Order: sequence, then structure tokens, then C-alpha cells
Amino acid sequence: MPNRSTNGSRLLLTDVAGAHITELVPSDGAYNPRRRFIDAKWSKDGEWITYMQGPFIGAPDAPAEIWKVRRDGSERVSLTPNSHSNEGMPDFSADGKRIVFRSGRSGHPDLYVMSAEGGAAQALTNDEARENFPAFSPVAPLIVFASDRDGDVNAAPGTRSFNLYTLSITADGKPGTLRRITDTPGHDAHPTFSPDGRWIIYTSECGGLNDEEPLIQEVFFSPQIYGEIYAQRLSDGFTVRLTHNKWEDGAPFWVHAVK
Repeated sequence: MPNRSTNGSRLLLTDVAGAHITELVPSDGAYNPRRRFIDAKWSKDGEWITYMQGPFIGAPDAPAEIWKVRRDGSERVSLTPNSHSNEGMPDFSADGKRIVFRSGRSGHPDLYVMSAEGGAAQALTNDEARENFPAFSPVAPLIVFASDRDGDVNAAPGTRSFNLYTLSITADGKPGTLRRITDTPGHDAHPTFSPDGRWIIYTSECGGLNDEEPLIQEVFFSPQIYGEIYAQRLSDGFTVRLTHNKWEDGAPFWVHAVK
């Protein structure tokens, strides 16, 4: 769990109830965008955590690195040391041997896969589109990600909306079959797989603005920019809306049931 304040960023480990908190990576004592921790993800065996360190929003060459650390805070290491690109949004493969991530090293945000030990990376996309939020299936050589490659043009000049896609990965780490899985108005983003790999849960603004108070007020108010939480069954595209409120719900993930 990344934690940020004026005293700097920390990486914390907690149970679901929040009763027990362990500091995995301490603060350096001052707020520093280069040391901001974002998007921590578990390996499937629960032994490792990978995360992004650096600015999430920025140019492709805004330096950010991918790190991993054991669940007890030991063996912390950068997997992209001395990066001159914006590397981020990492996730472990089902066997824990590979990590998929987004990088600006090509001059625009593309997806790559590398060994969980770091080193050379194989490009999965290489185009002018913006790709982000890749996540590995826990049961198959398949990733889900957000891309604006087919998106509608938004009001902001030069921007397009994001949709979700799946991409199979071959045994040698190369891109396989690409499939678009959402085609709705507005942005779809932050996808993750269910533990059985059958569903995707994600954030979407396809429901539009609803339940919000007027956006122009004398006192600051922060309703949803986008989104609500949705789940889609991959086999047939059946989609369920899970939230319906005035707030911005985002970055959902699945929790394994504890027996």
C-alpha cells in the first residue's frame, strides 16, 4: 500500500482490516516526486511485491523505475536501474517469472515484458497509441490492458478515450492475439483479472455522470471524473455494474477468499 505525505512516500503492508501495518520501505523524510510509490502488485505466490517509483503522469522520458521487494521488506531491488524513461504499472505473471509493464522508452507509452529478475525487455506493442495498466492473467499467458488506439476523440485536443484489450503472449514472450473487449462511451481503465481468470474488473465512465451535485460550486467538491466499477465475463462479454454513486471509484482489485 503506497502512502504519501509531505514527509515523503512510504510502502506499507496491511491486512484487509487495517489492524496490522508493516513499513516495507521507509520515507526519506521529504516529499520527492522521483520517490513516489505507485500501483503495488503481489506475485501470485504472495512472496514478492512489485511497484512503480516515480511520477505516474509525465512525459515518456520522465524518469521512473520498476522495483520489487519481498513481503518482509528485504531484497528490495530496482528492475530498471538508472532508467531514463517512464517505467511503470508492473504486474507478475502467474508463475512469477515475468513482469509486464508500461514504458516510455520508445517515445510513447508501450507495453513490455521482462524477466522478474530484470534485464532485457521484449516489446509487446510499438505504435503511436497510449497503452497503460497491463495486468497478467493468473491462469494463462494473457494480459489485459487499456489503450486509446481505437478511442473516440475527446474534448481535450489530441486525446482519445481508452478501451480495454486482451493480448496473448507466446512462450518466447512475443505478442500474440489481440482482442478488444470494451467498446463504450468514455474511458475504461484499471483492469485486473479475477483469481480464476474468467472475469475482468475495471473502472469505466460509460455510465456517465449521475448522482453528482453541480460541478461549479463556491466550495470545492470532488465528484467522479470517471468512473464506476464494472465486471465483465471474458467468455461472453456479460457485464455487471458494481457501483453507482457520485464518487470517483477506481483501481479495483480482487481479494482471494480466506478459508
